[in-house]
Amino acid sequence: PLCMVTRENDSEWSSYVDAILQGLMAAAEMGVTQSTASSFPKSVWHIRDFDSMYADAVASVGNYLELYSTNIRSAGLAKRMNAINSGTGMLYALPHGYPEQEGPRPAEGSKLNAIQVAQKLRCGMMTNQTSLGEGFCLAIAAGIFSDVPDARVEWVWYEAHEELLLAVSNGEVDVAMDVPVSAEAAFQYDITFSSPYFFPYDEEDGGVSLDGNGQQALELPDHDRAVGLAASNSDRQFAKFCFWIMTAPVISEEDELPFNDMVLVGLFGSSYKRMFRDAVLFVGDYSRIYESYEILVGPRRGRNFINLLETRGPQHLPLLFGSNVTSLVW
Repeated sequence: PLCMVTRENDSEWSSYVDAILQGLMAAAEMGVTQSTASSFPKSVWHIRDFDSMYADAVASVGNYLELYSTNIRSAGLAKRMNAINSGTGMLYALPHGYPEQEGPRPAEGSKLNAIQVAQKLRCGMMTNQTSLGEGFCLAIAAGIFSDVPDARVEWVWYEAHEELLLAVSNGEVDVAMDVPVSAEAAFQYDITFSSPYFFPYDEEDGGVSLDGNGQQALELPDHDRAVGLAASNSDRQFAKFCFWIMTAPVISEEDELPFNDMVLVGLFGSSYKRMFRDAVLFVGDYSRIYESYEILVGPRRGRNFINLLETRGPQHLPLLFGSNVTSLVW
């Protein structure tokens, strides 16, 4: 896959770039085109001159599908992974590249170092919502501590997503679990989301809505479409550690890899070379995690399946707005 790259020392700029990309995809799903760009909802960034940034972007280059057809002429309409997902499997781990290459070990005073010193990982959770977050928090703990990771987790509970995201942003907890993934929330709280690990199923979310003329209707989803974990941008190394740990159970299921066949990782220093292996050893692959919480989240279906190599389907799902950001302005 191809992507845009930004420097990690400017999280605001990185969030802006991602939000614009999500905005182009959201416009395609909503049926907002280059000629109707002014109908796109305003940003909630509350920065002067940026309230119409999505409409301005679409007016300039068109929505994602228009941009695709303009620049990849030989491909025609966006197909396979480049299309907008309407309810098929979306679990997909980004390629790891060369994870065995040695990277810098956590510096003294860094988040990973502080967690090791305290021998405790603080995971923030919602009191009234249960997804797969507990399992993935244990995977992070296993990647850090190797032995008895469940005994080294401190669970901190919150009543609202806003409280939970503020807690991870200001360092009250190390990682927030089971939070709706949205580009605007990433900016508002200065956080980094993992790729989604759970997609709440909604009977009406099997495809895009159509108006009376058979065209996509101008509306946004009225529910949170994807759930993941979030870490503060104040320590990018730890945020990346959490991001990549989430991929281990997914890869283990897709490639049918037992824990001892998972790749060794040198990117976070020699102490964490077994991070993938220890995570999968303790929590298992994604299917095992899901089975552990199936009674709470319901049968596995919809987007909660692997986007298999042999039949790669649409991988784009606009995650621009969510319930954890300020109300939209139309």
